[in-house]
Amino acid sequence: MPRMHVIAAIILALFAAPPAHANWLSELGEIAATAGKTGGKVAGEVSAGLESAARVIAKLPAASQKSAVAAEALPDGAWRFRNATGDTITATGPDSFHNALVGLAPDLAAAGDRLSFYLSEDAAFSGGAALEALPADARLHVVVDDKPYPLLRQGKGQSARAYAELDGNVIVALADRALFDEAIGQLQRPFGKAGIRVATLESGGPNFLPSAGKRSAEDLPQAEAIDAAAFGSALSAMRGQ
Repeated sequence: MPRMHVIAAIILALFAAPPAHANWLSELGEIAATAGKTGGKVAGEVSAGLESAARVIAKLPAASQKSAVAAEALPDGAWRFRNATGDTITATGPDSFHNALVGLAPDLAAAGDRLSFYLSEDAAFSGGAALEALPADARLHVVVDDKPYPLLRQGKGQSARAYAELDGNVIVALADRALFDEAIGQLQRPFGKAGIRVATLESGGPNFLPSAGKRSAEDLPQAEAIDAAAFGSALSAMRGQ
């Protein structure tokens, strides 16, 4: 297809209004049938965060790449998307949002799959309300230092919150980047079995913990009771544990 025709097809896709009664996934299929595949890179300069997210999806298996999109939120409320092949589109409103995704994942509607968004750090930390622009059934990830973490959403509007799943047992709110980095650092910090303590918070329990924990005959840590209000100050006795 000549380059001018490619650009024209992209412009038509961005400004075509989808039927109001159709859900967003069926809209993708209807628009894709007429718009076809986009071949150019449309948008301005992308951020380092979007580049990082794009590197992650470029390493996914080929089957997963078809429904994976790197995304970043722009200050004016627009979103910029990039697929595994480097095609990039900026969506400035709800209509162009849906149409932009057609150009990046044209086979999605036919496959009946869900989109997987890999968000830049700034997009993920911009607040839960900002993420409401993304499809409710989409799989979300936040990419930090070229590593993806599953992202969870909770609530709507001002009460919307976003959380990152750092591993199977640790979920961190994406409200403070410093706390997020600290959680990552703690999880990556090596520690030995001897440094593990198990505490039970009990109202009216002891006000301190001994410097050495209780262990069973099998050398496993045993639960130690402590008053919940005193737990913070008791941590000073457990340095390195």
